[in-house]
Amino acid sequence: MKLRYDESYLLTISKRLIGYLIKRGATRSDAQDITQDTLIKILEIEDVIEPDALQPWMFRIGFNKYLDLYRTTKRREQILEAFAPTLLANSSVEKYEDFYQAWGKLSFDQCILLLMKYDENLSLAEMGFRLNRPVASLKTELYRARKALKIEMEKGE
Repeated sequence: MKLRYDESYLLTISKRLIGYLIKRGATRSDAQDITQDTLIKILEIEDVIEPDALQPWMFRIGFNKYLDLYRTTKRREQILEAFAPTLLANSSVEKYEDFYQAWGKLSFDQCILLLMKYDENLSLAEMGFRLNRPVASLKTELYRARKALKIEMEKGE
């Protein structure tokens, strides 16, 4: 597949986008990941975007991806702040710190499953109904989420 755009032009825009995202608050690694995702989108739809519209398009897509990442991260922190004390009612402060760090490394889906099971005390059938998913797959995913949390907490000790 032949690129419609000059490689050096894409590299220049990519560096500008990384700098822009960092100024907006993204970490360097997040900015690089977002830029890479944006470049992949270009490869998927390169015939549609005119060369003079490429930079504004990349900046808009890149910034939207950053906002999505920011919202997801903030939501995860809010869930943790709301429910971690319930999950760790009889734990020490040190355990809370270990838990907080381990929780932050879980996927959003794993966090939701754990909260549904242990904070809302839902049965697997109720979880399956709410999520419109088979109970067997939820059981497996819940097991994996607990295992991932345990592994992450053990790393912190």
